[in-house]
Amino acid sequence: MASARVTEIMGLVTNVMEAFTVALFLPRPGAEGLSLHAFHSFSRQIDPEVVIQPGEGMVGWVFREQRPMLVNSFERSTTTLKFYQADEGIKSFLAVPLPDRRGVLCADSKKSYLFTERNEKVFGQLAWALAEILRLEEETAALASCRQFLGLLQSVDTIVRGGGLDGEERLRQGLLALLRATAAGSLFYVVPGQRILRIFAEGKAGHEEFLSISPRVFENEGLVGWVINKRRILVLDHIVEEGGKAYLLRRDDGFGSFANFIGIPVAFRKKGAFGAVALINHRGGFTDHEIAIMEIACRQIVQEATQS
Repeated sequence: MASARVTEIMGLVTNVMEAFTVALFLPRPGAEGLSLHAFHSFSRQIDPEVVIQPGEGMVGWVFREQRPMLVNSFERSTTTLKFYQADEGIKSFLAVPLPDRRGVLCADSKKSYLFTERNEKVFGQLAWALAEILRLEEETAALASCRQFLGLLQSVDTIVRGGGLDGEERLRQGLLALLRATAAGSLFYVVPGQRILRIFAEGKAGHEEFLSISPRVFENEGLVGWVINKRRILVLDHIVEEGGKAYLLRRDDGFGSFANFIGIPVAFRKKGAFGAVALINHRGGFTDHEIAIMEIACRQIVQEATQS
């Protein structure tokens, strides 16, 4: 979602360019194609969910070639631009790439020959300014996220070393802190053959216990099984359900569909066995540093809480 600053600038650019629509497309994190990040338009036919692949339509061509495009006698249906759902009679179109392949800024008009080469230069400068604003916003968000995740380590350390809590309560409180830091819908703590603990945040936070599943199930089924068997972190920002839904543990586990997944293998200090902590329907877009902090937190929670 675009920030208030970016949204305000899009409106300003629309007025300056006397445009019908101004749209900003950015690469999708962890996926192919460009998505519509922000727009200002007098049309009700804009498709906010559109995804444009590199080379597809005029916007895709500008992104792939990293070259501007100026069309002052647009004679095709507006729908060929890919982000309109119906023809709007567009006559002029201008698009420029953002620096460092950060996206594409485009404008159109119902007037022929509205945009000039001078407009193109000004538009390019506006695209550069937008790219700088986006970069600063990303850095600010990354700093805030870093502070949040460092706070997670502090919280986990306080919980697992805190007096007055038994090992089970330390485990649940530590996992709940991890769930909240990642804004996940559910967290699963899986010990093959022994237990499955689900921590959830819907409404009032709570937990549920499920029947244990035989370790043999994990040999060929489920994302959690892959994490345990490979003893590797698995991060899936987008679940692609080819040939049926993705599943956590096995085909009939009853946990339904989910949008994304993070699985972290954990070792049990005195048992020499491996299990996993899995998060689903989280906020996504985690950096490698944040994943590393999550891994440290998981292992600290499990090892300190289950050492007895």
